Amino acid sequence: MKNVDRAILILLMLFIPSFGFAKMDCDIRDISGAKTEKEIWLLKLAGYDWMQNAKVCTLGEFEVAVPEGAKEKDSRIIFVFRKGKPVFYRDNGGTYIYSPKLEDAAIDKVLVHLWHGDDDEDIDRIWYQTIGKDPEIMIDDTNFDGQPDRKTIWKNRDIVEMYEWINNEWQRKELKNKKP
Repeated sequence: MKNVDRAILILLMLFIPSFGFAKMDCDIRDISGAKTEKEIWLLKLAGYDWMQNAKVCTLGEFEVAVPEGAKEKDSRIIFVFRKGKPVFYRDNGGTYIYSPKLEDAAIDKVLVHLWHGDDDEDIDRIWYQTIGKDPEIMIDDTNFDGQPDRKTIWKNRDIVEMYEWINNEWQRKELKNKKP
């Protein structure tokens, strides 16, 4: 390496902040929040049991978590959060985007969900929803063709209305098993 090249590299290292040169703070810890046997069982049922033994690295205001010692089936999992609130989650079947600005931001408050399935990794479906408002509205493109297929309106975690996009307009569908 020529002296000029070394000088440029040294100047870049001094004046350009880079994650590559910064020390990452990483540790192994439980980020699940599960305390009771039932919570631990539900965590495992949902496929989030890796969170009990996560490798977590801090990068500025963000923390990035991955399964510690990930097996092949968990090798694509990555979870990003800011100030304890979810921002991004990627697992083998989907990619989830959250808003960390919500007061009640949680892993079940997904703004956008891209479903890409386990095998082909192509996007098969997309849905997005309003969060933090009551009622909440979810729009679903079940075949990822750019055209909405379903609109669901939720109030207090119950579906109160459902519509399908037919002939370029929303048509209301009758709900089965509607509470009296």
